Amino acid sequence: MEKAQRLLDQASEDDREDIINLIEKITDALTTEDFTAAKAPMAELPRYPVLSGVVMEHCPVCRACFKGTAVCHRCGADLSPLLRIEAEAAAWEQKAVTLLATGKWIGARGAADRALGFRYSALAAAARDFAGRELVAEEKRRFEQLLQ
Repeated sequence: MEKAQRLLDQASEDDREDIINLIEKITDALTTEDFTAAKAPMAELPRYPVLSGVVMEHCPVCRACFKGTAVCHRCGADLSPLLRIEAEAAAWEQKAVTLLATGKWIGARGAADRALGFRYSALAAAARDFAGRELVAEEKRRFEQLLQ
């Protein structure tokens, strides 16, 4: 989402409006912790070329603007390992949201932790925290049932 907001200026006029609507839907869903509602707009973001899942904006070696290729246009650094890491993080983040939507708290927390192990994302952190709270609430309900 952070990337989507930063890259709005590079999107076409039609895409810009659609991306803004998706960002608003995702933000509303995260605010209310409704991960089921976040799943569909999250799945739509990658269909916009400007939001291909890559977060890298500059070459980490020479700080040249990232042009979308696996080799830096200025210094020739191989960026493919970093691009693979970003893709892996995005995949784990998406898996966490999918698992949250189905109520699989342990799996969702694990997937969010994996995503955060690759790179920080507000969505992955929110998913991890939400899954943790739901796990505690579930255990509390079980414990209260045992006491009755």
